[in-house]
Amino acid sequence: MLTNTYNEYRLNEMERRLHPQSNDDFETLYTELETWRNEEAQKLNSILPHHSHTTKKGMEQDILKKETTILRKIEKMKLDAMEVRKSKRIDTMLTLMTQPKRWKLRNGDTAEVHTPFTTRAVHLKKLYENLNDDSLDGEL
Repeated sequence: MLTNTYNEYRLNEMERRLHPQSNDDFETLYTELETWRNEEAQKLNSILPHHSHTTKKGMEQDILKKETTILRKIEKMKLDAMEVRKSKRIDTMLTLMTQPKRWKLRNGDTAEVHTPFTTRAVHLKKLYENLNDDSLDGEL
C-alpha cells in the first residue's frame, strides 16, 4: 500500500515538473535550478582549484549556457500555462453569461428564462469559439 502511494506521489511530482501549472510548480522548478547551479559551481571549484583561469571560465560559461537554456524553457512553460488559464477563465465566463436566468415561482418551482442578453451571449460565445477554432484556420 505504501509503495503504491509513494509511486503515485512520484508520478504526480514528475507531472508537476514536466507540465507545471501553478505558481508552486514554477517555484519548485526555479528552486531546483538554483540548487543544480550551486552544485555545479561547487563541483567546478573542487575539481579545478589548480587549473588555469581560462579553463575555469570556459566551464563556468558552459554552466551559464545550460542555466540560460533551462530558464528559457521554464519561461515558455509559464507562458503556456498562463494561456491555458486565460482560455479556461474566458470559457467559464462565457458559459456563465449564456446560462438562462432562473426565477423562483410562488408555487416553489423554478422557471428558466432566456433573456435577450443570454440569447445574444450564446450567439457571441459561438462566434468567439469559431474565431478561436484552430481547425478552421485554413478554411477562412
